Amino acid sequence: MAKTRFKQPNIITIEYRQDQGDPDYGSCLWANFNFDLERYDLTIMSDCGNYAYSWVATPNSESFMHLMSRVDQGYLLDKIATRCQVNYDETLANVKALISSYGIDTDNPEDLEDHPELDMERVQDACDRASESESYEALLRAFNDTPMEICDGYDVISCIEMDFTANAKKIAQVFEDFIKPLCKQWLAKYESNL
Repeated sequence: MAKTRFKQPNIITIEYRQDQGDPDYGSCLWANFNFDLERYDLTIMSDCGNYAYSWVATPNSESFMHLMSRVDQGYLLDKIATRCQVNYDETLANVKALISSYGIDTDNPEDLEDHPELDMERVQDACDRASESESYEALLRAFNDTPMEICDGYDVISCIEMDFTANAKKIAQVFEDFIKPLCKQWLAKYESNL
C-alpha cells in the first residue's frame, strides 16, 4: 500500500515581475523561482512556461544557493529546456553550404539560373519548419529532381540546427540578469554566518 506524509520543505522563492517601462515589456511578465535548499530542486513557474530541474544534493561540499549563484545562463538553459525548434538562419546557412558543395553557388544568380529546377524559395521554406523531421522531409522534396537529389540523407539532416524556444531563452536570461544576483545576495547574508 502506498504511504503518504506531510513534508515541509526548505524552499526559497524569488519572484520576478516585469515593469511596464522595460524595453522588452511583455516578454516575461512574471516568474516565480523556487529553490528547494535540501533537495537541490529548481522549479520555475512563469508566463513564458514552467521549467524544473533537480541536481544531486551535495550539502557537504556546496550549498544549493552557492551552486545557483555560479551557474550561467547557457548551463541553466541546457538543464531546464531542450532544443526543440528549427533555427532557420543556421539551418539555411548549412543548407546553402551543402548546395555549394555540389557546385551550385546559391549567392550567384547566374548559377541559380543554370539550375532552375532548384527552387530556393522551396529550400528556404523547408528551413522554416516547426520540427527537425518536417524540415528534413521538406528539404528532400525540394531537392527532388535537382543535382541535390543524390545527396545523402545524413548530410541533409546534419544541416538542420535546433534551438531553444524564445520563452526558454527568456527565462534563462531573467535568471542570469535578475535572479542569480539575488542568489549571491542571499549567500552573503545567510551562509556567511554558518
